[in-house]
Amino acid sequence: MEFVTGKSTQDDEDQIPVDAHALALCWQHTRLNPTVGSCMSYISSRLLGPGFLFSSTSGSEASESFERHVRTHFVPFAKNALESIITQGYCVYGIKPRFEKSNFPVPFVFSRKAYDAYIVLERGEDKLKVKAREPSSPKMYLFVEDCPDSDGNLRCRLSSVSKTVTYLEEIESHDIHAFAIRSRPPVLTKTHTDTTFDSRDVISGSVPGLRAQDESDNMEMRNVINGQQWKQQTDMISTLNKHQIDSSDPFWKKHVNGTSDTFLSESLRNDVAGYTPRFIPLPNDADVAKFDLPIERRDLVPLQKFCKMQICTGMGVPEGYIDGQVGGGNSVAATRTMDEFVRVSLMPLRASLSRILLEIYDRCFGKSEFVDCVFPGAQNVDKLFDWYESGLISYEALIRVIRFTEHIEESDFIASDAHERPPMRKMQSKRQKRENYEDEK
Repeated sequence: MEFVTGKSTQDDEDQIPVDAHALALCWQHTRLNPTVGSCMSYISSRLLGPGFLFSSTSGSEASESFERHVRTHFVPFAKNALESIITQGYCVYGIKPRFEKSNFPVPFVFSRKAYDAYIVLERGEDKLKVKAREPSSPKMYLFVEDCPDSDGNLRCRLSSVSKTVTYLEEIESHDIHAFAIRSRPPVLTKTHTDTTFDSRDVISGSVPGLRAQDESDNMEMRNVINGQQWKQQTDMISTLNKHQIDSSDPFWKKHVNGTSDTFLSESLRNDVAGYTPRFIPLPNDADVAKFDLPIERRDLVPLQKFCKMQICTGMGVPEGYIDGQVGGGNSVAATRTMDEFVRVSLMPLRASLSRILLEIYDRCFGKSEFVDCVFPGAQNVDKLFDWYESGLISYEALIRVIRFTEHIEESDFIASDAHERPPMRKMQSKRQKRENYEDEK
């Protein structure tokens, strides 16, 4: 953890900037990709859903104003820091001495536009440093969880799935573009007019390229004539539809389509007023060119499912937790397996959050060896009940955890007298059997 000012002790040649494109792409994935966003939300909810608290290992209790300050300012900072650690592997933060009417310092996460990150070689190993873009910027503190490599490439959790997300987005974008072309295919034409230089221009004594120039000048006139013809045809067809005129009559046959034997069908005449078939009149010297429509992908849905599984695996969140479904014949065993997987995958993030929060506590309130970070959301309440009924934890420990996981106050609990506590059924029954057995002996 280093504080870096605007000046650098390294030469510019030794500074390798962090890949800005990859960094912007990772942040874009967190905002636009639904699977990545769901995984980020689940991780944040699992670790910081009920918040966290600074607990004293010496037995002292925090004041109510300090607990309220932690819930109001430190918990939102922890969520932003967690998002930064997952997305880019490090967090750049600052500390405001006082915030509004608060009596305690307030940490905050710097925007990505407020600093430049780069890699330097220091004492034989790569170090990540940041440099403020504004000289008047507040002090910057750097917390590094996953340091980029010597080439500036990210090595955080989200960067491991960034290529999969980008690949899927490119495939979807290409398929959407192909669908737009297939739904409204373009009309391409090829001309028979020879607009190149002709030897007859020279033989006749005309200006070189005169024939080509004449063809180019006449093109605009032909386009005007074709446009007028198209308007006359549309007006005529609209009139036929409006007055329901039988176009099979020889007179209308000649005017509607003079080059073929097809007529307006009954469906066109009976359609809504003003309907006009979609057609494009071609120039006199042009024909329709062949155009191959793009091929439709038929593996897009399986590909989306595969990429979703890859993203969830890389982010450390089982796919069943995102879908809300747990597959398999033995759902209880599958749920326990996935919960254990989540617990192991979130362990490094929980440790990182604990380190950065304790580091901020030391910067705000001075070093203390008797303070620890507690994340109640990381505890399984059902498992705690089992431990309590087995006699492994006390009733007071159970109350402390439930208080934060369920967002209830201390006054909502019953008195902690022994006769009012919930019975420890499992342990009491085992002890009773053992005592009865010893009495019989």
